[in-house]
Amino acid sequence: MKIGINALSIEEGMTGIGNYTKDLVNALAEYGEQHSYCILSKKKIMNRRKENWEEWIIERMDRVWEELHIPYELSARGMDMYHTPLFACPIVDEIPCLITIHDVIPEKKPELCGKVFLDFYHARIEASLRAAVKVITVSEFSKKEIMETLGVASEKIEVIYQGIGEEFCIERAEHDEEIKRRLKLPDKYILYVGMVEERKNIKKLIEAFGKIEKELSGISLVIAGRKDDSLYTLQEEIEKAKLQGKVVETGYVREEDLPGLYRGAEIFAFPSLYEGFGRPILEAMASGVPVVTSNTTSLAEIAEDAAILVNPMQTESIAEGLLLAYKDKEERKKLREKGIKRAKEFTKKKFGESLMKFYGKMEESIVR
Repeated sequence: MKIGINALSIEEGMTGIGNYTKDLVNALAEYGEQHSYCILSKKKIMNRRKENWEEWIIERMDRVWEELHIPYELSARGMDMYHTPLFACPIVDEIPCLITIHDVIPEKKPELCGKVFLDFYHARIEASLRAAVKVITVSEFSKKEIMETLGVASEKIEVIYQGIGEEFCIERAEHDEEIKRRLKLPDKYILYVGMVEERKNIKKLIEAFGKIEKELSGISLVIAGRKDDSLYTLQEEIEKAKLQGKVVETGYVREEDLPGLYRGAEIFAFPSLYEGFGRPILEAMASGVPVVTSNTTSLAEIAEDAAILVNPMQTESIAEGLLLAYKDKEERKKLREKGIKRAKEFTKKKFGESLMKFYGKMEESIVR
């Protein structure tokens, strides 16, 4: 089967869907020899030549061009199916379209979305769901949400878990100390990794840290992730909790530096209000770091019993979880062991093999 892949979200500084798309493209290159692909991207992705692989570089385009021109061009190139890791199918249904829906945040938590995105989402979601031949999602939680909120039938949705790379499974690397110096990391720290925005509940994390900071023997809190200071700032919470000099904001951290950043942490804290998957908790688990995360949305599903689960709406619950993860040596040992074991359930190999198995089923069902 010939498959067109929308990889336009792969770019410098990407998070979320961009990372998912990069994993998707890498899985096709590693495990997808049985099909051929046309990859739509903003820049060249594959350095080595592959017989089943072509790249269509699109440097500039607008939404109308993407919706109208791409389907016709893919059809002309002989593609049998188009997979876009976003919720929106093109307006023109020239070839069968497969979409990935990661979550239903615009439906459940619209206050956490920007107006431009919300307007586009509401203008397109119903038509996209009608047009899509199948929907991939990233957790059983998200599948349930899609069924209940968007009315999509269970048999139309396929759950394929993401995977994490082996680079997080290394106990220690030579450049870890260099990363620590460059990012100006403290000797001991609790770590958060991800976008710095309202949904991630970082202000509540700072508040919880402030309540127990004196009990944590000189530990700092490191917030690693991109943020827009005009939309979201943490300074007021830091000052209110009297944590000046105790909270380090690194900004965006390069992909190659993330494993070392995780490995240096005492605890990984991720009290997010809503996640479709929750990849950072698996990266931390693979790195052997005890995890404290929310007992809600997909996070409880992904973590199972390999993390301390807390109520993200209650500061006391987060604070108690952090204290337990740091002070109880037996609990720390158990969390490390269970976390490493749990992370092994989410490898890039499993992601690639599951994706290829699903593409095989799609090939059988699509009639050209």
